[in-house]
Amino acid sequence: MTISAGVGAAIFLSAIFIALASFALDPWFHMGAKGIASAAAVYVLVLILMTSVFVLPGYFSHYARRDFRHHIDRPPSLRAQLEYMSQSWVDPVGNRSFGPL
Repeated sequence: MTISAGVGAAIFLSAIFIALASFALDPWFHMGAKGIASAAAVYVLVLILMTSVFVLPGYFSHYARRDFRHHIDRPPSLRAQLEYMSQSWVDPVGNRSFGPL
């Protein structure tokens, strides 16, 4: 998943959910300022939910390799241990390489 795909999915699903919720929240709009503020809070919560479900995983998967390499390059001993493990590691499922090294 990429960040742009996550943003697209979040916007698309938020629009659908907010359109459907507008019918259910219609009485709130006739309650005055408190009702409108409550409906706006629901809309903001929907956007936050969709962002956390779709955009954040895309961000973390996009930058995972870079962050992992940065993390293992700090202590040289960790990098050496991973290089040693990669020589004898066998994928139990298929023929994938040893991680993002």
